[in-house]
Amino acid sequence: MHYPDRLSPGALSLLSGLLLLLIVVTAFVLTSYGTEHDIRPLSQKRTISLSTTPELAPILEVVGARFAEAHAGSRVKISTLSVSAGLSELSRGRVHAVVASYHSDHPAPGVIAVSLVRDGVTVAIHQGNSIQELGDTDIADIFVGRLRNWKFVGGEDAPIDFAKASAGRIETEALFDYLKLDNIPRRLESIQGDSERVLHEIAKNPRAIGITSVATGLRFIQRGVPVKLIRIKGVEPTLQNVASGDFPVILPVNMMFKAHGNNFVQEFVEFTMSDDIRALFAARQFAGASS
Repeated sequence: MHYPDRLSPGALSLLSGLLLLLIVVTAFVLTSYGTEHDIRPLSQKRTISLSTTPELAPILEVVGARFAEAHAGSRVKISTLSVSAGLSELSRGRVHAVVASYHSDHPAPGVIAVSLVRDGVTVAIHQGNSIQELGDTDIADIFVGRLRNWKFVGGEDAPIDFAKASAGRIETEALFDYLKLDNIPRRLESIQGDSERVLHEIAKNPRAIGITSVATGLRFIQRGVPVKLIRIKGVEPTLQNVASGDFPVILPVNMMFKAHGNNFVQEFVEFTMSDDIRALFAARQFAGASS
């Protein structure tokens, strides 16, 4: 059988077209695999996706930058979400870890919670309000609506206003659990917010009351915002009392991640537990557990 020494122009054109098509298809497959189906180990990708709450985001931005400095080629990507939304993203594999105040050591099946620091939960009022302390029954009666005037708890004859923003659901749940209240009133459930928004509202309204993180409240007071934090059971809401556990309503700030996560995630967890990183939290009025 005789084989031609050269391909005809038509055959050569067809072969060139097939080769070009093969290159395009291969490039498309590799690109799609790399973006949507990337199952390379995290240690190769060197990016950690982290979910946190708005109040913790400024600290985590600094933590992420320091981690990237110490680990060449790495990056920490931070998104701000509610705790429940963050845990949902974690369960779906869309983030590698969640950092948030959380009152359970077992946030979800297969998820580990490591306590980084402590925060407390208390009640905030305007600095001009004469009230210094509220009993547990008084706090419960105010938030369920049984007490509606400050005069019934030793204050002025003025209606009690609730901050238009609500504290995060976790803080509200922690206080209500402490008060042994079963149900959060709908008016508190329906308003989404955080402690910073609560305190801004209280600063503008001398008759207002709200639930806040102790750390956030202490920072606002340091900045001269006209708010004050209420003693609970006679215990001042201070950094020292939160650290010692003497303050009645304690809320740990947890790093939450999957039990069978990547080694690089574990490396990041260990980094966040270093003394230098704890000092960052302390500077923003979060407490470490006393030894």
